[in-house]
Amino acid sequence: ETTGLSSTKDSIIEIAAIKFEDWVPVEKFYTLLNPGKHIPEDATAINNITDTMVADSPKFSQIIDCLSSFIGKSK
Repeated sequence: ETTGLSSTKDSIIEIAAIKFEDWVPVEKFYTLLNPGKHIPEDATAINNITDTMVADSPKFSQIIDCLSSFIGKSK
């Protein structure tokens, strides 16, 4: 999920990934992200993610290594 539809102006606020083996989910990666700016009401109306929900969440730069490691394990 993001704060809007612009790839240059908006930020990621939620990431989820699931790893499957033989069509069975075996590992999950999920986190909310703090975009460092207000989440517009029109975005919240769609994704139900509020400023309060992400206030204590990490920034994208803080989880990129973990996400890369999760994806890197894929076959």
